[in-house]
Amino acid sequence: MEIESIPMNPAIIRRIKEAGITLEEYMVLVAKLAGYKWLVHYHVTDEVYNSLIKKGFLTPTRLLSADGTVKIRDIIGLVDIDGLKKLKKEFEEFWEEFPSSDAHKHFPKTRVIKQAKESCFTLYARLRQKYSKEDIINGIREDVRQRKEASIYENKLTFLPNPKRWLTEKRFLNYISQKNENKNSNNIVSDII
Repeated sequence: MEIESIPMNPAIIRRIKEAGITLEEYMVLVAKLAGYKWLVHYHVTDEVYNSLIKKGFLTPTRLLSADGTVKIRDIIGLVDIDGLKKLKKEFEEFWEEFPSSDAHKHFPKTRVIKQAKESCFTLYARLRQKYSKEDIINGIREDVRQRKEASIYENKLTFLPNPKRWLTEKRFLNYISQKNENKNSNNIVSDII
C-alpha cells in the first residue's frame, strides 16, 4: 500500500476514538497496513499488541486480521467495499485450490496443510497489490499438479508448505518464471520455423 506518511486529520482522530484505539495502536496498524519496516526499530510493547489482538485488529501472530485490515482502512478513509468483496472472492478461489491435507491417490493423510486462513487473506491482499490473481492462483494449481504427478514412490504433496508460508515465500513466482521460460522457448521455436 502506498502511504507516504501516517494519515492524520480531525476526521481520522474522531474515527480512532470511535474504534476505541490509542494513537500508538493506530500508528502500529497503519505501519502494518503499509508494510513499514520502522516497527523493527520502534519497540512496540506486548501490551499494545495484546490490546490490538483482543480488539480483533491483529491475529495472534501479530499480523493484520482481515477485519483489522477493513477497520484500519475505514479509519484512514480507504475502504472500497466492492473491491474488498472482490478480493475476498478471489481469495476464496485461491483457498479452494489449496489441498486441506497431503492425502491423494493411494497416499494416506499424514499432515494438515490448510491453516491460518485469516492471516493468509492479509498476505494475499498485500501480494495482489503487485501480482495478478491469475499468477497466484495458477501458481498453486501448477505447484499441486506437479507435486501430485511426481508422487510415484513417495508423496511429494507432503512437502507442500502451508498456505501462509507458500504466500510469504511467494512460491507462485516459480510458476511465473516457468510461464516466461515456456513463452520464450515457444518464441524461439516459432522464429526457427
